[in-house]
Amino acid sequence: GTYVTADLAERVVLLLNSPELPRHTDLSDRELEVLRLLVAGQTPSDIAQTLHMSVKTVSTHKSRIQEKLQLPSLAALIRYGIEHQIDKA
Repeated sequence: GTYVTADLAERVVLLLNSPELPRHTDLSDRELEVLRLLVAGQTPSDIAQTLHMSVKTVSTHKSRIQEKLQLPSLAALIRYGIEHQIDKA
């Protein structure tokens, strides 16, 4: 067998018992805001107007959100948002 210190054993147990954080916790505040508005059904043009930014900037945020969340499409992004109740935030 392998010897494991009490400290290491405790850390392993804590890691195994701690809930995994959702992937969207890594998003910036602005990215989360764009995601929330996309999930709520707003178009990139609507979001740009609401957040006082260009449509290109909204598109860049959307692309980065998809990359960070490892989602292949807007549909998957919206499904993720609904499952995690991001539109309610």
